[in-house]
Amino acid sequence: TQSTWGSQVTGDLTSIFRAMTKLVGIALVVDARTRGGHQQVAFQYPTVIPPPDDSSMKIPEDPYNRGGDVKQRDLICGFTPTFFAGMFCPKAALCNRSFELIVEQHRFISHPVVLPSERKQHEDSTPNASGFFNVVFILKSCERDHPKVWYHISNQLAEALKHEELRCGYVGKEVFNMLQFRENLARNVQDKQPQQSSSATDAQPDPNQLVSILLNYCTLAQYLRDVYLGLSEHRMAHILLNGWLDCFFTLDDPLASPLPTIRPYQTLLLLVEADHLLEQLPADASPLLRKLISQANPLKSFQELQSEIDISLQQIFRLAGHLVYWKKARIVDTLTKHNVYVVNPKANLDKNMHFVTDFAHIFPGNSLAEILVRMSTPKRLSEHMRFMGTRSNEFINMLKWLLRNDVLIQLHSYFHLNCPKDVEDGLILSSATDEKYHFGLQPHEEAFLTQVAASRPCFSDFKRLCPYLRGRHHIEEIMWRENISRADVNNVLFNFQDVICQVFHEAELEEPDAHESNGVLT
Repeated sequence: TQSTWGSQVTGDLTSIFRAMTKLVGIALVVDARTRGGHQQVAFQYPTVIPPPDDSSMKIPEDPYNRGGDVKQRDLICGFTPTFFAGMFCPKAALCNRSFELIVEQHRFISHPVVLPSERKQHEDSTPNASGFFNVVFILKSCERDHPKVWYHISNQLAEALKHEELRCGYVGKEVFNMLQFRENLARNVQDKQPQQSSSATDAQPDPNQLVSILLNYCTLAQYLRDVYLGLSEHRMAHILLNGWLDCFFTLDDPLASPLPTIRPYQTLLLLVEADHLLEQLPADASPLLRKLISQANPLKSFQELQSEIDISLQQIFRLAGHLVYWKKARIVDTLTKHNVYVVNPKANLDKNMHFVTDFAHIFPGNSLAEILVRMSTPKRLSEHMRFMGTRSNEFINMLKWLLRNDVLIQLHSYFHLNCPKDVEDGLILSSATDEKYHFGLQPHEEAFLTQVAASRPCFSDFKRLCPYLRGRHHIEEIMWRENISRADVNNVLFNFQDVICQVFHEAELEEPDAHESNGVLT
């Protein structure tokens, strides 16, 4: 069974929490003393895990290295494999719980597992040495870091492996095969050096060749590799362990990563194709979640989706937040003709990036460079649509693809009240009028309102918008909060253009209001 890993997302605009550590490797340690050997590293990825930056670190003496030549390529973080394995085979009292060790600039976090001695032996299983295994996450971090999220991940993976071992002896069979491949390669190395008298277990096979073979023939090695790649590159990973157990891992702490504030005028942008996402869902996934994924469309707001799929807004928000947390979707403003998009200044536009070739494959006959040049100037989507003419539908698909890959960002309209300060003091509102019109305004702003109250049209709408003229609310947010049309907002902007300054910039992360909780309006 081939495992799958991770969302293809490189940016995460909705998550607040960021792990301060860097995953540099993963290793599987086993105890093979009942096979006539000793503690061993059955698998490691990547092939070479470098030592700390401090080159003065001395390689500790390996009690199992009986005169063998230790090459730099064989070391794991500066330790010989057997010494490394010995460090992560703790006493039984320290097993079946989180285990952490800090050496120099590396932090090692694992959850060593000792299986119960009375566990059932399966007829087709090969016993795993003394019933011990330990998956070690190797992190490079500062001393101030305290990555509790790694404790959860290591525990989650250890419990999944323990479950499969007790169910069908999966780990034992895989470890047996791994050690067999290692011994066979070591024996071949020994045969090529007959003058040495050390046994095959002392010879060190070529790590690149060994890892390549294990990845081809051992599914457990594949799963560990996919966990490493998913967490290090995409901050999340998904594997179907032994073709039986769905395992999802993420570096985003749910307690430190509240759901983004979700509005009815927004929508869901899937970051993977709907069909592919539906295939990744576990068998017991909510039917409502499947329904939302099938009907999600960036051209339709949550309000519109509610009437189409017959799910309450609160439930849609919860399901959408679930997809955002697992990096399968992103909350964006519904694509309308009024939206303004521009090339993301932080986008990696290297011509060798994978999305360049992907774009050419998905949209043949279109030039990514030409599209980016056109999108480099902020314009409303309606202007781009008029330029594309009959190809407008294809352009919308390209726009969704570019947003999915963080190549574009949306610019929003924000407003600032800029009243003249030379208004006479006598025009300042009285206390009675102040209760009627005051919105946290400055005295000169209050005086200006009194001065123009009877002389300008749509003054009542202007009063409604005053609390939002501080540059903290974009036009879509204002329309939703005040239940006012875009035409009415534009009318206010036109009649009060001498005191309202309009600016365009990317939306900032907003803190939820007091009446909002986890993106669900109450």
